[in-house]
Amino acid sequence: MHDVSYTPGTDALRRISPLLLQAQDRTATATATAMVRLTTLDNSAYTHVAGSRPSLDLLSSVVSSSSLVGTDLAHLLLANPYEGAQFAGYPADDEAERAARHAEAIPKMSGHLNDAVHQLDGTPTPARSR
Repeated sequence: MHDVSYTPGTDALRRISPLLLQAQDRTATATATAMVRLTTLDNSAYTHVAGSRPSLDLLSSVVSSSSLVGTDLAHLLLANPYEGAQFAGYPADDEAERAARHAEAIPKMSGHLNDAVHQLDGTPTPARSR
């Protein structure tokens, strides 16, 4: 995701949608694995072992971060200024209004993409946390 470039509108939808679907597929596995391990450990004598709480917290953070990746990409698509027609009786946007909508959306969209990348870069996977 570091190298993704797009322009607001249809281009962003075409480039981000596949990333959102990939993120959901990939993080679903990590989330499920972490949830199984978290539940197993939480229901075991492991909770009485010194230092077990940080491990449980780490697994919880994996679940949270995995979920946030998809949310961040979905918010990017929500911030995207689509080019649909107005309702009847409302004036169509002129080029200046369109440019202003895009200019306003770009930092929001970039922020959501950066947040998703941050979640992926900083999320320890269950394999890394062993």
